[in-house]
Amino acid sequence: MSQFDTRQLVKSPALEGSKAIQPVNAFPGRPIPPDGRMNGNYMGGYPHGAPPMWSAQPYVNVMPAERISVPTLMQRPRMPYAGPRSVMPYWGGHSVAGRYFPAKKPNVPNRPNSMFLFGIILKEIVAALHRIYLNPNGNIYPVLIDIIGPNCYDLALLVHGGFKDSKEESVLIQELQYVVENVIYHITEIMPGTGVLGTHRKSAVYELIRNGKRFPEGYFWQCEMDRLQFNENGRTVNIGDVEAFLLMLGIFISRSLVTTILLKPVDYGLSSEPITETAERNLRVVASTILYLVRRIAVARGQGIMDMPAEIAKYLYSDQEMQHVYGKLSRTFNYCEGLLREWGTEYVRRLHASTNAEHQQRYE
Repeated sequence: MSQFDTRQLVKSPALEGSKAIQPVNAFPGRPIPPDGRMNGNYMGGYPHGAPPMWSAQPYVNVMPAERISVPTLMQRPRMPYAGPRSVMPYWGGHSVAGRYFPAKKPNVPNRPNSMFLFGIILKEIVAALHRIYLNPNGNIYPVLIDIIGPNCYDLALLVHGGFKDSKEESVLIQELQYVVENVIYHITEIMPGTGVLGTHRKSAVYELIRNGKRFPEGYFWQCEMDRLQFNENGRTVNIGDVEAFLLMLGIFISRSLVTTILLKPVDYGLSSEPITETAERNLRVVASTILYLVRRIAVARGQGIMDMPAEIAKYLYSDQEMQHVYGKLSRTFNYCEGLLREWGTEYVRRLHASTNAEHQQRYE
């Protein structure tokens, strides 16, 4: 029999015939002060300390905690979520017979994936090149401004076979030669030792030519993908010197110059106001000519020419339309091809040399 069964009952004075309430001590043997108060000292009635029973087992007759605990929020029954998944609360889960089964925590990565970060690296390369190409005090910007200015020649007159006046045609051919040769020459001067475009292991260009990189969707043209190798996950493999040179041409010239500055001059800062139709045709001629040069040298010597990218073909003049012009620019193409091949070979060599130098320092 528990202590609660033997404890004296206390009757309420409001009941008829009840006796006056007398204070009853919960612990036998503990004296009660005459005034019925403890004077703020609950140990005042124990001159020799608390009873052994109290100190040894203080909660003998207290109700177990599990019988009086309140269920937590996750333990309460919860109806299955029936709304759209786009606004589904995190808790998810379902209830069965009053028992809640929480949903598994979604596998949300804590950091961006590698493809997203690599896309940022590619944008850094393009931004760094645009700062060079569009520098008013640089060497490339004044050349491009000459063909879109108010007094520029109409280079589109050379398309579709030129015209009968050989003197005027010669002037236009010389103008086009001047633009292409100067632009390519100053591009080949870009080979810094530091920075985003530097020839060191932590540069963005080094990341560009590494194996195992997954480029953003739509980055490559189909004619470029035919020249590269990818694994089952879409990452680049077997990047040699030829493939590395192709990747560098693709970002230094094809994307940072042709498809951006030349084809979208207002959007990318070549001109702050809409350009004339003559200037637009001139940029189209220069873009077609420079891309033809890239297609020539993007493959190994003796392997022909890379196909016209179908993705941007409608914005350029076709090879058939430019056949007469390309025939007049054979010396320019040979000169620029030598510059670009020498530049690309040296650039890739320095990038690989930086890797080998770091490995040697690590093992010394």
